[in-house]
Amino acid sequence: RERLAAIGDMGRRLAHNIRNPLGGIRSMAELSALELDEASPVREHQHRIIRTVDQFTRWLQDLLSVSNPLAVRIWPVELPELLSELVDSHQALAESRGVSLSLDIDRAPRAVSLDRSHFEHVVSALITNAIQACQRGGRVEVAAEEQAAVWRLRVTDDGTGIAPEHLQAMFAPYFTTKQGGTGIGLAQAKRVVVEHGGRIWAENHADAGSEAAGATLIVELPLHRKPGMATIGQSEEADCGQDTPA
Repeated sequence: RERLAAIGDMGRRLAHNIRNPLGGIRSMAELSALELDEASPVREHQHRIIRTVDQFTRWLQDLLSVSNPLAVRIWPVELPELLSELVDSHQALAESRGVSLSLDIDRAPRAVSLDRSHFEHVVSALITNAIQACQRGGRVEVAAEEQAAVWRLRVTDDGTGIAPEHLQAMFAPYFTTKQGGTGIGLAQAKRVVVEHGGRIWAENHADAGSEAAGATLIVELPLHRKPGMATIGQSEEADCGQDTPA
């Protein structure tokens, strides 16, 4: 409890200190975009910066309440639009690492019921982990498809795969194999998915470390839930074990 309280205090100070420079970045992007011709490709880069800063600002607002129970507000959301925005906001990260990032929403449901703000964290964690798992020249694909009363989100990479002993532990709080990692992103993603009435798991394409290695992280959620708000209590927050398909 003391550790969580300390993390909450740190999160509030961190959010406060980051919001001001983010505002400055947004203002500079707006001003420089106004100085560019409508046809300039740089203008779109500036608008991408603005959209991403706005997304970070929403996340920082969530971070201010990090020590509180997780409140999930379920509302209808246009899924293709949401996924397109999230993939677009991660293109710069992918390009900087020499990774191709693509989106397949041909079989995605048009509307689903979820908490948009919290679900953005889920997708961001999965995409970021997939990009970081790839070597330069690698590929990451984000895909969604409808299956009867549920829908699935798949984030696939052609990286080195996941060690078999880590498949059960990778969603546990503070578990990480990355240098400088926190072990929070995927654990938080699982909290959100479970509260949405869904499940999350990972699958290797082959034995980790082989030439055909790579992995897919899969989120399965109900297509529709009754609109409203639900809250995870403090005792439930500690349960972030791995859910795997039957």
